Amino acid sequence: QGGPRVSGIELIRDGKPYVARAVVSDNLRDLDAATAKAFLATAKAAGAQVVVTRAFTGAETGLLGPEGRLNAAAWGVLDDLLAAARSEGVGLLLTLTNPSDQRQFAAWVGSANPGVFFRDFRAQGWFKGAVKALLTRVNPKTKKSYASDPTRWGLVLCDRPLNMGGSTGALVR
Repeated sequence: QGGPRVSGIELIRDGKPYVARAVVSDNLRDLDAATAKAFLATAKAAGAQVVVTRAFTGAETGLLGPEGRLNAAAWGVLDDLLAAARSEGVGLLLTLTNPSDQRQFAAWVGSANPGVFFRDFRAQGWFKGAVKALLTRVNPKTKKSYASDPTRWGLVLCDRPLNMGGSTGALVR
């Protein structure tokens, strides 16, 4: 079963165009396990098929640490979240970065400009390494790799710089 496949800009499931009912909870991974499971059950009861949430975060509890090193202690939180989503019958769409993460990568390379994330080979390498670690990880709770687990619907990549205020010129610099 699992999530739909992508064809152009459409989601396709069972050979037909598909629209998923989703709920966004950026900080779901920051909740304790019981509260996160209750949230997933409530989302399912409300008709959600997928929950969009962050996989990585620049926060202390996140999977990424200084210079993109993976925080091993945080893996358990994401493992539990994926297992809970599976038991509640909802998918997870994992967002891989947000603006604060772009700022964190920039700080690790010595810049105040979050747009450096898209130009600095070190930041790109750290991000690629984190994505590879995520996809190749075998979740001890579900015994499936993140790449093959149908509960993980997809990944939202960091595909564009976000201007968090200020001039466009400041973003380009």
